[in-house]
Amino acid sequence: MGRPRKLLDFNKKHFTKNEIDERQSAEAAHKCRRDQLISPENLSDRAKAEFERIKTMAFWLDNLDRNELILYCFYWDRILSILEEYGDEVMEFSFGDGTSRIQPNPLIKILRDYHGELRAISSKLGLASIDRLKLLAPKEEKPANKFLEFIK
Repeated sequence: MGRPRKLLDFNKKHFTKNEIDERQSAEAAHKCRRDQLISPENLSDRAKAEFERIKTMAFWLDNLDRNELILYCFYWDRILSILEEYGDEVMEFSFGDGTSRIQPNPLIKILRDYHGELRAISSKLGLASIDRLKLLAPKEEKPANKFLEFIK
C-alpha cells in the first residue's frame, strides 16, 4: 500500500507547470463548499448545534470532511449524554455468598474509547491549535541575499 497523497501546498517536490495545474484542478474538484456541509437528520439537536458551530468556527480549513465532522459531533454528544446520566457513579456487585464488591461503572471504558476516537478525529479536523499548525501550509521564507548590500 502506498503513502497517502499530499496536498500541493505541503509537497516539497519540484513539479512541472503541467503537474501543478493537474494537481490544482484535482484538489479543486474534491473540495467541498461550506454550504454543502449539512448535518444529517439522525444527529441529536445538541450534536447538530455542535456541527454548525464547528462549521462556522473552522474558517482555517478549506476542505472540512463531512464524515469526520459527523463522527466528531456524534462522539461528543454521546460522551456528554453518558456523563450527564451517570456521572462518576460506582457500581456495587453482590454475590450469592453475601459478599459484595464495588467497581467503577463499566461505562468508563466506553467513555475512554469514545474519547480516543474524539481525539483522533479532532486532530484530523484541526480543532486544537497544534493540529491547525500541521494542517496549514508552511510559508517558505527566502533568505536575504547578503551580497546585495555591497552592490548598493
